[in-house]
Amino acid sequence: MISRLLKLLCVVLALNVAMAATAQLRVAVVNSSEAAMATEEAKATLAQIEEEFAPESDRLKQLQQDLIGLRDKLINDSAVTSEEERRQMQKQMEDMQFDLEVGAQKLQRELTERRDELLNALNPKFQKALRDLVELENFDIVYQLNPSVLLYVNPRHNITRKVTEAMNNITE
Repeated sequence: MISRLLKLLCVVLALNVAMAATAQLRVAVVNSSEAAMATEEAKATLAQIEEEFAPESDRLKQLQQDLIGLRDKLINDSAVTSEEERRQMQKQMEDMQFDLEVGAQKLQRELTERRDELLNALNPKFQKALRDLVELENFDIVYQLNPSVLLYVNPRHNITRKVTEAMNNITE
């Protein structure tokens, strides 16, 4: 009986010690890509990339408008359009649709590659800013903010904005 009581007391004490230890644990979360992309350097680079790809984007928008115009013409003029003209217009629309899809995929792929290059280039700054912030605020654990893994995070534990500010203050 006394040995059972002694074991129970040991378990309760161990739990109290464990709870006290975790109460002092400093935990934070950060969204690394959001932190990097919100920096002044990233915003400037993204504006340059957008400007660089603007002609292709404009061409694709115009192609889409032309496709819509051709489709509307085919619908509106169907009563007076010969079968041969209709086939030619449909073929032209198919070609335009193909060009639009291929062009959009290529543009998206190139934009993704450039964004990934930017993130890779900013990674050393991110690592330094995070390391400095962890040291300054004595964090024990920093998790990557991933909504599919972390079900809930109190916003006061999110240090993404602080990391962005620290990255903006790093001079190379």
